[in-house]
Formats: sequence, C-alpha cells, structure tokens
Amino acid sequence: MKTFKIGLYLSIGAITLVWCWSVTASIVFAEDIRSIAGTFWDLFIASMTLGAVTLAIIVVLLKLAGDRLDTIGFNTMQFWRRLGFGCVLGLGLFLLATFIVHPITSSLVPSGASDADLGRLLTNLWHLPLWLLLSIVVGGLSEELWRAFTLDRFERCFGWPGLLIAVGLGSAVFAVGHLYQGIDSVITTGVISLIYAGVYIARRSAVEIVTAHAARDITSIVVGYALFL
Repeated sequence: MKTFKIGLYLSIGAITLVWCWSVTASIVFAEDIRSIAGTFWDLFIASMTLGAVTLAIIVVLLKLAGDRLDTIGFNTMQFWRRLGFGCVLGLGLFLLATFIVHPITSSLVPSGASDADLGRLLTNLWHLPLWLLLSIVVGGLSEELWRAFTLDRFERCFGWPGLLIAVGLGSAVFAVGHLYQGIDSVITTGVISLIYAGVYIARRSAVEIVTAHAARDITSIVVGYALFL
C-alpha cells in the first residue's frame, strides 16, 4: 500500500510537470513546432519520439505503483466489441469535427494551418503507411493512454474532484498543444478531447478511446490523400 501511494503521488507530480512543459513549449516554441510540422520527416521523427517517451513514462509510473496497463482499462476483455465501438466513434468524431465543430470555430476565430499547408504533406503515397503508423502509435496509443492514465491517477488520488480537474486541465493542455495549427484547431481539439474523456469515464476502457482516436486520424489521412494527391 505504501509503495502504491508513493507511486501514485509520483504520477501526479510527473503529470503536472508534463502539463506545464507541454503548455510552455506550445506557446513559446509555437513557430518552431509549426516549422517541424511543415515537413513530413521532421514531423514523423518528432511525433514518434514524443510518443515513445510518453508510453515509457506511463509504463514506468504504473510499475512504480505496482500497476499494469489493464489498471487504466487497456485490456482484452470484450476486445473486438470495444474495438468496433471505437472505430464507429472515431468515424463519428471525424464527421463532427470536420463538418460541425471546425467550421463553426473557423468562422469565429482566425484559422491556422490552411488546406494548402496540409496538402503539401499528403502528396507522397509512399508516406501513407507511416502516416497510418503515426495515427495508431501516437494519436491512438500514446495520446489516449496518457489521457486514461491521467484521469485514473487523479481520480485515485483526489476522488471525483480530481477526476473533474483531470478532465478539464487534461483537455485544455491537449488543446493548447495544437496551437501551432491555429486557435480554431485549439477549440476543435478541446471539444473532441472532452468527448474522449467522457467516453473513458462512462465505459472505463482505454481501448475505445485509443481505437477512436486512431480511427479518426486514419480517416483524416485517407480523406486528405483523396483530396490532395
């Protein structure tokens, strides 16, 4: 029990540090991030590196508390059913973000990255498998396991108030991480992040949100290639 508590408090401290670093980097180095995101190989290497580091942090902190990935709902129980639900949810979120949320936010605030900016990254068909890899490993696994991890740790440490704090701050931090894409993307990402958090809380499974995020990103990439190739 003592080991668990120490591991839990270490997790809260690490999450807080990561949040602070993420927000600071997103604001201070926005132009540098935008430059990296404008080149496929820079984006791929930076994203995969960040994703690997995030997954490593989660695994280490779980081990310090004597936990495993299934503690945060990443397990094989009803796996295919959860996978199917995640795929449907991901497609629904793609449609929601593309045709409802993003058009509304774009009309209210200045837009960031243009279609032309995106198009430059989706003109090489040989990059498609790597985009799919990014969608699964970074968008799905690292980002959503991190969300599930933060929600679980804050709830275990502070109860429902902690869970609400993690939902709000976690979604805000994730949204600010897209500042390089413009304020409209920050708002859109924040809305979608709240939905991911809500689904996790309702179903207590990380499989759905991992799959949903990956499915949404994959759909965006495939549609992007169809439009710009």
